Amino acid sequence: MESRILTDISTGTKNSGLDAEKAALRLAARAEQTCEGMFLKLCSRGYTREAASIALTALVERNLVNDERFAHMWLVSRIRRTADSPRALLARLQSRGIAIKTARAALKNVLGSEEELDLLKRYVEKKQRGLADFDRCTREYLRAEGFSPEALEEFFNS
Repeated sequence: MESRILTDISTGTKNSGLDAEKAALRLAARAEQTCEGMFLKLCSRGYTREAASIALTALVERNLVNDERFAHMWLVSRIRRTADSPRALLARLQSRGIAIKTARAALKNVLGSEEELDLLKRYVEKKQRGLADFDRCTREYLRAEGFSPEALEEFFNS
């Protein structure tokens, strides 16, 4: 007796957790994934919510999908390439389905005092290029963008 149905003929949806898991493994092999992103990709490929959930649970249990690891890797890569503020970095992680608590912990882990000061300098340089009247940011604006008081103090005193 066949214990799993590969495709629901009436709806065309795929409801096999095993097949969804195979698809999820292929996605995870290509690039680091978030839990939410993986779930949405599986559903968009025609898997039922139940099959996608079963597959995602299996990959999370084997640590093949991990939001903390994704957030860390994404932040390291993004900070190397761009000069975004901490607030913008957190917002971008959240838009990828990363919980704010996880995003904040990853940002704290990635941004040591030296890294944050370097990011702050690059951020101010980027803003100065973009705005003719932007000669020196105010502390309040930079604080609102998520830079720590310690990084701001060192920046303004240098």
